[in-house]
Amino acid sequence: MRCSELVRASQPVLSTAFAPRPPAPAHRLCRPPQSLSFGSLDLIAMHSDLDYSRLKRSLEFFVEQYIPENLITPESHPVRLVERDEQRSIMRARRSLSVAIGDIVEATLGFSLEHVLAADSELERRDAYTLSLLRSRFSRPRTKV
Repeated sequence: MRCSELVRASQPVLSTAFAPRPPAPAHRLCRPPQSLSFGSLDLIAMHSDLDYSRLKRSLEFFVEQYIPENLITPESHPVRLVERDEQRSIMRARRSLSVAIGDIVEATLGFSLEHVLAADSELERRDAYTLSLLRSRFSRPRTKV
């Protein structure tokens, strides 16, 4: 479950927009789509100047503050998943961390200015990257309709 889905799961459901998708056909599960691999490489390159340990502290804060404990199992805990990836490959761990941070940033787009400033203050106290900085680096460009 993505971090943004965990955050949303703690909020009341207002629509069926976040209903689970049906499983992908078997032929799509055999190999990852090329755009995912390419996009993952882009994530690593785009955020390679950010300190890994500070990013990880930011993720720890977000998980602690915004994801209800009853929605996290030892197998799905975002920080533990990143740590598992660290044992395999630091590049894989950096990619997982970037994706998790991106999901959290997306889930926090509706936060009020006061909420963002409070989070920024606590993140600075923990020597982690602020939500404001992460939003500027991880937010996807929005097209106006």
